Amino acid sequence: MSEKKSCCQLTAIEKTSDTDEKTSCCQLATIAEKTPEPDLVEIDLEDPDETCEICEKKEVESSDKKTISQRFNDFLPLILIFLYISTASVFINFDTDWEFQGDNFMIVFMGLFYIVFSFFKLLNLKGFVMSFKKYDFISMYIPYYGYLYPFMEIALSFLLLYKYELVIINFIILFLFLENIISVFYALYKKKDIMCACLGTMLNLPLTKVTIIEDFIMIVMTSVWLIKNY
Repeated sequence: MSEKKSCCQLTAIEKTSDTDEKTSCCQLATIAEKTPEPDLVEIDLEDPDETCEICEKKEVESSDKKTISQRFNDFLPLILIFLYISTASVFINFDTDWEFQGDNFMIVFMGLFYIVFSFFKLLNLKGFVMSFKKYDFISMYIPYYGYLYPFMEIALSFLLLYKYELVIINFIILFLFLENIISVFYALYKKKDIMCACLGTMLNLPLTKVTIIEDFIMIVMTSVWLIKNY
């Protein structure tokens, strides 16, 4: 008969002899010898490889069970940042006669967007680089790209707000967002459970479809500006 045990988190047990057992874990966990709880799982000691698959499946199921409130709390910082940037962009584009300068709104919005997002990345630059290269294609193959990225955002923000060579700058921004949305889409397609690096690592923002929506909005804004002004 195959011997089974329960564990607090899935733990693979590999039998090495009749009197000796060697433990290898998907995650460090404690063997539960007492009464099983709802989260405890029966594990076949003769098939430790199956443990990791079960562990990954349970983690995915656990993340899928998040309530709407929990998901909203995850993205609340991003929502607030967009609201602040949008509000500031609107007020900046009112002239002294309180006439709204709509043509300038997108440029100001993107300029402020890059300033704010680069700030969060620089709070923990090394952490951002480690997180960013987990899904960004360019960062995977060019080691120092992640370190340069926040400073590129700062440069782009100043050039946007100064309105210097806006056509060239917007083409660069369009390329960056297209590359990023493809990288994020591929990571989600591969079901990678990683954090989004758009706000660095100071805020625990999961990589989800919301990141794609964020990139898509910026791509649309940049494309509309280029169509109107190129």
